[in-house]
Amino acid sequence: MQITEHIYSTHIKEDQSTFGAMHPGGTQIYFVGKLNEGMVLVDSGEPYRHWTRQILDYHEELGRPRMSAILITHGHGDHIGGLDRLQEAFGCPVRCHPRLAPVLAQRLGEGCVVKLRSKELVWTGHSTSSGRADDTPILTFPRQEGRDDSGSGGVDSTGSNGGSRGVSLRALFTPGHEEDHVCYYLRADNVLFSGDNILGNSSSSVRNLKQYMASLELMAKQRPAIICPGHGQTIHNGEARIRWYLHHRQEREDQVVAALQHGAETVDDAVTAVYSRNLRKNLRGAAARNVGTHLAKLREEGRVTENPATYTVNHD
Repeated sequence: MQITEHIYSTHIKEDQSTFGAMHPGGTQIYFVGKLNEGMVLVDSGEPYRHWTRQILDYHEELGRPRMSAILITHGHGDHIGGLDRLQEAFGCPVRCHPRLAPVLAQRLGEGCVVKLRSKELVWTGHSTSSGRADDTPILTFPRQEGRDDSGSGGVDSTGSNGGSRGVSLRALFTPGHEEDHVCYYLRADNVLFSGDNILGNSSSSVRNLKQYMASLELMAKQRPAIICPGHGQTIHNGEARIRWYLHHRQEREDQVVAALQHGAETVDDAVTAVYSRNLRKNLRGAAARNVGTHLAKLREEGRVTENPATYTVNHD
């Protein structure tokens, strides 16, 4: 399915008994760029062979565009599965957060993985020199003052040696859901690839809430019209959805504090007070982890005290 001028997606429907609770709306794998000038793939999905086959079949359907890189949002298994098969099929490097690079290099080989730099631009095209194709994607460093790096919008889209650069994606380091999380902003289409920081059909699980809130603010600064999440449907009110996420997390934090003030002492107590009594058993663990991240943030800010297994609100 074509989403914008430069974005194509293959939607992988998941077995509801296995993934339905954690991945409402299925998984989206994105091809980004210009069909005749080179593209990048965003994430590689689960390791199942039929997933990889669907991605390769869609690549065939698009006319087998030349792939310049596979961009990884983070190192969870449902985003790097099948990576070895896809990297071998496309013959292109894998780009990821520096924390994840050693892990993937062990799996794929040292020469196959290239670390991203914070706010680096990654171009979707390839360069050519003296009539010889250069398989290395054209990479640029973080923006310098006075430089227009808007991709295809109003600037020369050819490489310095005459090859096409395609369009650019800016790598935004956005920890919170995971330490090695990266979002990618495609300015040419005003689209943000959110990985698991924002989902299309539900809220995301978070490891470090303080980092996550800062990441949401960074994402909001891009003012995206569209968000392409790792799971669920495309979001067409991008900036508003990010603001909703920020509001939702603050609201949840207020609920956790209120629960403690009304007698809750443990994570389990807070989950019972904050979440619906009809919460499915297989989601209670995720709810407990989310409450735990709120308590960790509140503890770090000095707003609650942890006493081995219990929490109390500090009063000024």
